[in-house]
Amino acid sequence: MRSFCLGIVCLSLLWRSAPAQELTPVPGPVKAHMEMMVGEWTFTGKEGDRAFSGRETIRRTNNGTAIIQEGYFDRGGGKKEHYVILSGWDGDQKKVLVRGFTSEGFSWVGSWTKLQDHTWIGTASENQATFEVKRNSMRYEESGEGTPWLSEFKRVRKAPAQKASP
Repeated sequence: MRSFCLGIVCLSLLWRSAPAQELTPVPGPVKAHMEMMVGEWTFTGKEGDRAFSGRETIRRTNNGTAIIQEGYFDRGGGKKEHYVILSGWDGDQKKVLVRGFTSEGFSWVGSWTKLQDHTWIGTASENQATFEVKRNSMRYEESGEGTPWLSEFKRVRKAPAQKASP
């Protein structure tokens, strides 16, 4: 028992003395692009022939290396589908990784691999996707699995300046 306790103490000391891993800095254009997204947005869109609208709030997290998008889709008839999307810079892979899920059980993964002007090019659940971000508008387009998806966003208000949350 004594050697077990001593082992726990030694492991604890080693763990505390291990150097903290450094976050890979987010490249300037990527950071500026994510910062431009922060705020409140409304959107309209189509999934094939089905129209939808909604509202979204975007905030920074993880010391500015990631953003959280949270909102809802209004699909008509009073039904709203809540969603959360986490997008963060992966310095090892040199791309933004995206993970999302909805209250209806739908989930997806994606990545933004190329930033060209104001537009990200990448994938969403293995489908080609683009995401254009400007000061007061955003446009997301995905080829879908036989059903194209298009969302167009308008800024409601820019979030007040804030310190990035850990």
